[in-house]
Amino acid sequence: MIPNITLDDRDVLVVLVILVTADCLAGVYLELIPNITLDDRDICEIATFAYRIGDYAWGHEHHHGTPKQRVQAVVIGMKGSLNGKNINSCHM
Repeated sequence: MIPNITLDDRDVLVVLVILVTADCLAGVYLELIPNITLDDRDICEIATFAYRIGDYAWGHEHHHGTPKQRVQAVVIGMKGSLNGKNINSCHM
């Protein structure tokens, strides 16, 4: 049990973990697209997009992770795909 956190806050935390995990899975699948090799520019664009859709609305029902959390998640997924861990790299 997480101290000093209401049930509603725990629900928000669970949703946040699910959404950041989804970002990680997106990173895995981006690297698995057949016949496509992502170059540094592609990776930078993906990270920039993840950063831009992050937010700081902690506790709000529409909070989807901070920019840093979202970038880290998609990069973890992409690296996991490259090193053969695939979706196993997304266990948050």
